[in-house]
Amino acid sequence: MTAAAGEQSGARTRKPTARQLGSIVCAILFFVTFTLGVTSIWTRMTVFDSARFAERAERVLDSQAVRSKLADEITDAIINTGPSNLASFRTIIRSTLDPILQTPAFRSIFRRALDTSHDYLFTQSGNTQVINLSESLNVLSGSLQATNPDLATSIPTGTNELLVKIGDQTRGLGLWRIAERLTLAGAGLLLAAGLFAFGTIALGTNRHRSTFALGISAAFSGIVMFVLATIAPIIAGSYANDPDTQRAFVSATEFFVSDYRLYSIWIVGIGVVLCAFGTATAPNGEVVTVRSVIDRLRSAIDRHKPTSQRGQIVHAILLMVIGFIIVIERETVIPLLVIVVGAVLAYVGASQLLSIVGRRSTVTTRSAVLSDVKEVQLNNPTMRVALMVAALLITIGAGAWFTTSDARSQTAANEQRKCNGFSELCDKPLNEVAFLGAHNAMSTAADPGWLFYEQTKSIPAQLDFGVRALLVKTHYGIPTTVNITGANAVITDSIAELAVNPIDQDDQYSNEQQAKAKELQANIKVDPNLRDVYLCHVYCEYGATKFTTALGYTRQFLNDNPDNVIIWFIGDYVSKADTEKALREAKVFDRVWDYDPTAPMPTLGEMIDAKKNIVMISEFSG
Repeated sequence: MTAAAGEQSGARTRKPTARQLGSIVCAILFFVTFTLGVTSIWTRMTVFDSARFAERAERVLDSQAVRSKLADEITDAIINTGPSNLASFRTIIRSTLDPILQTPAFRSIFRRALDTSHDYLFTQSGNTQVINLSESLNVLSGSLQATNPDLATSIPTGTNELLVKIGDQTRGLGLWRIAERLTLAGAGLLLAAGLFAFGTIALGTNRHRSTFALGISAAFSGIVMFVLATIAPIIAGSYANDPDTQRAFVSATEFFVSDYRLYSIWIVGIGVVLCAFGTATAPNGEVVTVRSVIDRLRSAIDRHKPTSQRGQIVHAILLMVIGFIIVIERETVIPLLVIVVGAVLAYVGASQLLSIVGRRSTVTTRSAVLSDVKEVQLNNPTMRVALMVAALLITIGAGAWFTTSDARSQTAANEQRKCNGFSELCDKPLNEVAFLGAHNAMSTAADPGWLFYEQTKSIPAQLDFGVRALLVKTHYGIPTTVNITGANAVITDSIAELAVNPIDQDDQYSNEQQAKAKELQANIKVDPNLRDVYLCHVYCEYGATKFTTALGYTRQFLNDNPDNVIIWFIGDYVSKADTEKALREAKVFDRVWDYDPTAPMPTLGEMIDAKKNIVMISEFSG
């Protein structure tokens, strides 16, 4: 007993060889490079990629805390921007916003706003300093139109209010430089991690211990990633100035890093299996139990327990501090303790499972493997251990694959091209695609001056809700300074129209209404030099929208949503030359598809690729 104890003591005090030190250093470097590599790649793919960032960030709207805080911010911005009477309707506006923030239309607006802000933060040429949600005001106005029309007209739908500002200090961080570095850093770090993993095994004089050390490094890497994913929401919440904002920040960050946290758990699992493999294949190794692990931990603590009075005082103070931290930050510490305890239990279980099929002899693993390679017998114990480890790793890999399938499918769906909202339409010819249309799309209650309207939402809101065919009528109109219908009246220039196309007729207007319109034409003095092209329903006196303004809505929508094709079906009571002039002034002429009746009908994808994704169909001019 004494001799054996002396030999063991001597073995413990024996200095490690250069190879052993090299193996330990490689294991530590593997831990560092693997952790940084996985984190870099995840950051590059989810934070610095604008489409994935916007899509992932859009998911934070699933959080009630985020929606509540965002609704508060939008309400304050509307009241600060609009007329003073809006303050009396705060409760109505706020309650109306709650369901709007859950609609696909708002999520689309929110995603575009985030995409714009991403360009500002993460590209060198970005120049936008805000997250602009002003488009959502059109959706709000449309929703209020049915319940409170007077309030709806007060909503400042034309504002460009910047709701979330990103200061110059943030811009000055030069985050685009980090993005460029991370492009190659992640792959390089993972390559280095692979080399260090090989070095850990190759340099170790005891392959079992080297494998165990590599497993410990992998497990610690997963635990560190888990800690990062756990404290990230807490750090984000610390920047809030009030409890509501804190809850929103914490909830949003938790949504954002959810898959990173899941990856960390699976990495811990891989490390546990490697540790169990190193333990189970050791010759004459004892069966691992929970009690033996606890005994080893207790023995390690006893060996490092301080003996001096000063050391004991420091040790006691550290225990008190750790205890207070656990109590104060229990919501953070408990998940960490759970994953550590779970990893230990998984290690014990995996070790026992592998021990059942493993060897328990004095034959070294190296000679056994060489012998097994020669014999290639599946009933060989080492082969059974290897097969069991492979089965466990495959199970872990399959679990990681399936548990992250939603995130991958969502990413694949984002990366898959969609034309007018559906990938199936990209290869469809134009004449085989159905377009959601709006008749008299310009005639809307959301725009002032329309006495008789057929739509409750403006053209931008119609586009946001999926309308892709706008049926309108163009007329010659002359603006005046006379306010009749809530906006300055526009007088129809019937004489100019008669010179180019038949006079528009519509039985929807009564004889009295038609007579009144003609009376206004005769009695209001106008300047013919101010004549322009307007969208009107027979009589511009009962409502008019300048054609170039409406075309501008289309230009802006296609700039934000380039994978769409929009049809303008125009009942044109103006000349072809004036129509073309308006298209050029609105800067959309170059985006109009040049139709060739002798050529095959283009597909939506071809039109989008050619940036000719506006179709103009004329009733009279051709």
